[in-house]
Amino acid sequence: PFDARVRQEREQEQPRYDHTRSAVLDLMDCVSSEGCCIVVIENTHWLDPQSTRMIEGFLEWLRTRQLLLILTSRDRRHQHELLSHIHVGPLPSDASLAVATALSSPDLASTPDFIDWAVRSSGGNPYYLLELLRYGTKERHGYLPPASLTRLLEDRIEALPHASKQLLDVC
Repeated sequence: PFDARVRQEREQEQPRYDHTRSAVLDLMDCVSSEGCCIVVIENTHWLDPQSTRMIEGFLEWLRTRQLLLILTSRDRRHQHELLSHIHVGPLPSDASLAVATALSSPDLASTPDFIDWAVRSSGGNPYYLLELLRYGTKERHGYLPPASLTRLLEDRIEALPHASKQLLDVC
């Protein structure tokens, strides 16, 4: 029974993939026909194999469209003659400090010591820096870092209204 179920799921996978690919290409065709369009897909290192295959299948299709596809990833998993790779390293400490100073709120948690701690703890990752500033200033946890970025995001999601969490559950 298990082998039959796996075989049945695999047989259904290709038509589902073809349908999804056609729907996405039709949508991008429609939008890009109105003018130049930019599509950003972030964190492609987390994509499942079918999504990776779909994106790689888009590349030849893009040759004839007014569409710029931007992929962000921690690695160079997508190799194609149409792709240019731009390595973005961590923010230097002075740039991180400028970002932190500009984004911090003038409450008790945004002391110079707290900002310096957030800059050091972020390791030049601007998103993590922003989350540390929010975590420290909004939640008032001071200098204690979250157990992980995942834990920090889970706490933020938990604070969302019920309807928003339901939408995330569907996605």
